[in-house]
Amino acid sequence: MTLEFVVAQGCGLAVLVLAILTPQFKKMAVVALMETLINLLTAAQYFLLAEKVGAFTSVSATLYCLLIFLADRYLVRARKPCRAVLTGLYLISYVVIVVGGFAHFYDLLPLATAALFALSLVQKQVLGYNVCTVVKSFVNISYQCFTGAYSLILAQSFVLLSSIVAIARKLREKNKGRTN
Repeated sequence: MTLEFVVAQGCGLAVLVLAILTPQFKKMAVVALMETLINLLTAAQYFLLAEKVGAFTSVSATLYCLLIFLADRYLVRARKPCRAVLTGLYLISYVVIVVGGFAHFYDLLPLATAALFALSLVQKQVLGYNVCTVVKSFVNISYQCFTGAYSLILAQSFVLLSSIVAIARKLREKNKGRTN
């Protein structure tokens, strides 16, 4: 085991903690900030594992999260068109990164992850974010199995579980509100 491998798995464990917490937040602004940090740490892990496609897509996702947060915070009136432009640019960057770094068939999986991630981050409510995150987790786990990002497999498994718990909790709260 190399030092890079050990540090990479440490980044993945930090992602694990943050990723478990993120679906439980109630405001999309907090979710966007948490996703920024998660993607930054994920990029570090993939760089350390010499997985260019995963690393560059995570850098792109980091910038996307940060820009979505800033647009929501400071461009209130122009938020919808700004989100649409940012989402389009983000998805185009993913296509460029994947095509530029394509080496294995599994390098196509980040495209599906990117689309699901973009869709999750532009949801108005956290419940929609959580539903998208469940599907995205399955795709991420597949990619991580191929790339050797073992601690991220663990992290995504907990994200999946946390998202399912959050969905159940939010639906229960919603139904409780209807019956009262």
